[in-house]
Amino acid sequence: IMENDNILWLIKQLNISLDQYGKEDMKSADITRSQSFFLSHLLSKNSRSLYATSLHVESGISKAAISSTLKALKQNGYIIMEADPKDDRKKQIILTEKAYEEERQIQAHLDRQQACLCEGISQHDLRILKNSLNKMISNLKSEYARRNVL
Repeated sequence: IMENDNILWLIKQLNISLDQYGKEDMKSADITRSQSFFLSHLLSKNSRSLYATSLHVESGISKAAISSTLKALKQNGYIIMEADPKDDRKKQIILTEKAYEEERQIQAHLDRQQACLCEGISQHDLRILKNSLNKMISNLKSEYARRNVL
């Protein structure tokens, strides 16, 4: 584990750097980097029925964080939330015209950020990194599930 003991620190530094880069790159927009990730994900679903609970299940992100992000997207006019006619407890996420109008700008921002992040890294190394990050996420989800079962 000695070789890996700085991975958490590196991930934290990377996250902070991404936040700083995103704030600078998107300072003219009314959306944060985190909100742009969520909105991009919602737009990629191609108008399928979207619900906050399904976002939580598929991403592993806390319900509170998802709720907070969706609230901000709603306040900025990117989404509306409607009660599901079959289940009043579920809120369907509906993308607004503004979301579709901003889609290209948001995607351009994310593409710039990814290009900067991955500059000088081979496709082979990027595949290894992606697989490793997915495995780390899976490990954490498994541990979280195990702890909540006990």
